[in-house]
Amino acid sequence: MFKRNLKIFTTIILAIIFTLSSSQGVFAKADNEFSRHYGLIVHNGNQDSFVPRVKALSVLLKYFPDVKSKSNNDVEIVFEDVDSDSNAYVYVERGCKLGLFDCSEEKFNPNQSISQMDFLDWFFQLKYHKKSNYLNKKYPLISSRHLRVWLDARRLNLLADNLITYKTFREFLYRYKVVEANLGMPFREGLMINYTEINAKNYHNLKEIDYITKNLESIIKNLEGKKKLNTEEKDYLNDTIMNLMAFNELKNSLLESPYVLRAQPDTNPDVTRIIRKYNLQEVLFSYSYDYSHNALYRKHNLKTGVEKMNGKVFVPGGVIDYWKIISDKHLWDFKFGWVIAQGKAKWQFGGGICGSSSMVFLPSWKAGLEIIERRNHSQYYTDLYPMENIGLDATVYRPKPNLRMRNNMESPIVYNVINDEENQILTVQVIGNKDYKNIKIEGPIFVSRNHVKWIRHYEDFDGKVTSDALESRYGVVH
Repeated sequence: MFKRNLKIFTTIILAIIFTLSSSQGVFAKADNEFSRHYGLIVHNGNQDSFVPRVKALSVLLKYFPDVKSKSNNDVEIVFEDVDSDSNAYVYVERGCKLGLFDCSEEKFNPNQSISQMDFLDWFFQLKYHKKSNYLNKKYPLISSRHLRVWLDARRLNLLADNLITYKTFREFLYRYKVVEANLGMPFREGLMINYTEINAKNYHNLKEIDYITKNLESIIKNLEGKKKLNTEEKDYLNDTIMNLMAFNELKNSLLESPYVLRAQPDTNPDVTRIIRKYNLQEVLFSYSYDYSHNALYRKHNLKTGVEKMNGKVFVPGGVIDYWKIISDKHLWDFKFGWVIAQGKAKWQFGGGICGSSSMVFLPSWKAGLEIIERRNHSQYYTDLYPMENIGLDATVYRPKPNLRMRNNMESPIVYNVINDEENQILTVQVIGNKDYKNIKIEGPIFVSRNHVKWIRHYEDFDGKVTSDALESRYGVVH
C-alpha cells in the first residue's frame, strides 16, 4: 500500500510541493514568536535557570485558556505568601478554582523553583480537565499519580530534560503542540515540517535527512497498519507521505549538486572535484585570520604552512599528521624567524609555522575531529593570537611537538584554504558531512589566570548530548 500511495502522489505532488501554504505544516522550531505569545522568552541568560512556580502557573493557564473552573464559587486562599494585591494572586486564585492544588495550605512558595512532579501534575490536569480519570484508566495498575503523569510525558516524548528550566519549559510546550497537531503521535524531530521549508538551505545534513525519513516511514507504516482511518488520519497520512517524498527528492538533489558548492560556487576546482566525488555537503567549520599585522617572515611561513593543507582529503579513520604534511617534499619553503624555545625567543628556522598549525587546529577541533597529539604554546601572545581563541592554539617543531588529529566522521573531509591577498585574510574550511545534528562550543573558560578550558557539546538527532573538554596551561599570557 505504501508503494502504491507513493506512485499515486508522485505525479501530482512534486509540482506543488514548494507552493503549499504554511498552514499545511506547523512548527519547524520553537521560535521567539511562540515564546512571546506565552510570556516565556528564552535567551542565553536564562535558558538554564529554573522556572518559579508562579511563572509556570501563569504560562500554563495561558497555554490552556479555555479550561473552565470546576466551581464558580469563591475559593478562599489561605496562602500566607501570596498577597491579594500581587500579580501572583490572579494566577493562584484561578489555579485554586481549577483544583490544581490545595489552597488551604499555609504556603504556595511562588518564587520557589517548580518541581517536575508539580509541573507535570498541573499540565496534565489542564490537558485532561474534561476527562479527569483518563490517566487512571490508562494506567490502571499504577497507583502513583506522579508516576502516571511522568509515564504519559515520556510516552509522548514531551520531557527532554527532568529539570524544569526555561529552555526545557519552552521545548515541552512546543513538543506538545506538535504532538497535538499530529493526532497524538509521540514527538519526533521531522514531524509537521512546512513543505516550503524542506529545502537545501534548511536541510543539507545527509545523516539528519536519513533520520527524518526513517521516522516518517515509521509513521506511515503505523497508520497504514490500521484497519480503518478517519478523515483526520487520512489527511495526516497524505501529508506525511508528501513530507517523505520531499525529503527523498531533496536528498537526490543534494547528491547531484552538493549544498556547499551552491553556497560557494567559486570554490577551488581541485577541492570542488573532491566535494563532488564524496558528496560532501557543508562547511563543518571555517576560521579566518587577519595576518596584515604580522612580520614578513611570519606572513610567509603562516601562508606556506596553511596552504599545504589545501585540498588534503582524509577518509574516515585517517590521521592528519601536520608535521608530515608540511615536510612531505622539503622544508626549505619556509624562512627563518623568531621562535619561543625553552621560554626564550630565538632566531631559528621556521618561525611562525606554529601560526599555521594553530589555524588548522582551531577549525578542526570545532568541527569535532579527534585529537591524537597536540600541545599549546608555553607562552600566549595576544598580538599574534586573538584573545578570544586562547586555549585553541597548537605548536609544532621538529621533531616534537607535532599536531595529529583523526577524522572520526563517517565520511571523508577535505580542507579548503582561501587566501585573500588584497585584504591579507587567510581562511581554513573543514568540509564534510556531520555525524551529529549540532555541535555547541563553550569557551574560553578560565579555570585560573593561565589555565583555560573549552568544551564541545555534541547533540545527536534524538536529542542526546555528549561532551568533551580541551584544556591548555600557559606559563605566561602576554
